[in-house]
Amino acid sequence: MNPRVSVVMPVYNGARTVAKTIDSILKQTFTDLELVIVDDASSDHTWAILSKYAASDPRIVIHRNATNQGVAAARNNGLARARGEFIAVHDADDISVPHRLAVQVAYLDGHPEAGAVGSAARRVDARGRLLSIVHVPDDPRAIRALLLLQNPLIHATGMIRHHLIRKINGYQAFATTDDYDLWWRLSRLAEIHTIQEPLVDYGSDAGDRHRLSVGKASRQLEESKTISLQIAKEIMAGRPLDEAAYQRFFLSTRGVQGSLQPGDVRRLQSLWDFLASDAVYCQTIGPKLLSSAFKNLSASPREALQLLAVANRQFGLPWTRILKRGARLWLENHPGPA
Repeated sequence: MNPRVSVVMPVYNGARTVAKTIDSILKQTFTDLELVIVDDASSDHTWAILSKYAASDPRIVIHRNATNQGVAAARNNGLARARGEFIAVHDADDISVPHRLAVQVAYLDGHPEAGAVGSAARRVDARGRLLSIVHVPDDPRAIRALLLLQNPLIHATGMIRHHLIRKINGYQAFATTDDYDLWWRLSRLAEIHTIQEPLVDYGSDAGDRHRLSVGKASRQLEESKTISLQIAKEIMAGRPLDEAAYQRFFLSTRGVQGSLQPGDVRRLQSLWDFLASDAVYCQTIGPKLLSSAFKNLSASPREALQLLAVANRQFGLPWTRILKRGARLWLENHPGPA
C-alpha cells in the first residue's frame, strides 16, 4: 500500500547535517510516509550515513547518482521514485517540526482547491538559535501576483499534490531558481496556500547555504529575470511588451543601479495598463513600483519619477504614502550622528 506522503530530499556532501534532518522526518507525528533521498554523487561520507539509516527503517528509500547532476535533476530523480499522494519538499540541512506533515496533510485534505501548501519558517544559526521568523503571504491570489517579480514562498516548507507535480513534469533545469519556476507553473493549475505557523527551521548549516557567493547570486539574478519575463509574457497574453525594457525594470526592482534607461517606463505602458486593471496585481505590484523608483532615484532620476507618477496615477498610491516611503528610505540611508 502506498504511503500518503513522500518526503523527497536531495543531498550533496551533506554529512554534517543530514542525520539531524533525517531524524526530524522519522520523528514526525504523522507516520504514513516514506523518505526518498537522492545522493547527488557526494564525495564525503553522506552515502554511508544514508545506507545506515535505510538499513534501520524500511520507510527510507535511497538512491545514489553516478555523477553530480544538480539539485533540479536530483529532485526529479526522487520524484520518479516517490509513491505518495502528497510530495513534501525537504533539503538536507533543514529541520521539520514534529507535527509539520500532520498539519499540512490535514490542511490539504480540508482544502481541495489548494494544489500545494507552504508555511512560515524559522531562520536559525548553526546552533539552532532563532535568528528570525520568515513570514509568507496568506492570500493565494497575492501569491500568484507576487510571482511576477519574486518568489514569495519558502520552498523547503512546501507540500504538493503528487498528480499536479507530475502534470507539470517536475523541476526544470535552473541551477538556483528551480523552486521559483516550479511555483509559477504550479500556480497556473491550482491555488497555492500557506500556513502562518513556522513548520521548518532552515539555515542551520554552519556554512549557511543562504549566503550566496557572488557568482551564485549573479546566476540567481539572471535566472530570476528569465523566469519573470516568461511570466510577464504569459499574463500579457499577446499584448505588446517591450522585453528589453521589462528586463531592465525587473533588475531595477532588485536594486541594480542604473538599470532603467530613458524611455523604459513609457515603453512598458501596456504592462502598467494591464496590471492596474486587476485589483490583486494593482495591490501587490504597486509597492514594487515605489521600491524600484526609490532604489533608482539617483542613477535614473527621470525614469524613477515617472514610476512614482505611474504608481500614483494608475495604481492609486497616494502621494502622502509615496512621500513617507521616500522619507523613510532617506533616513535609512542618511543616518544622523550617533
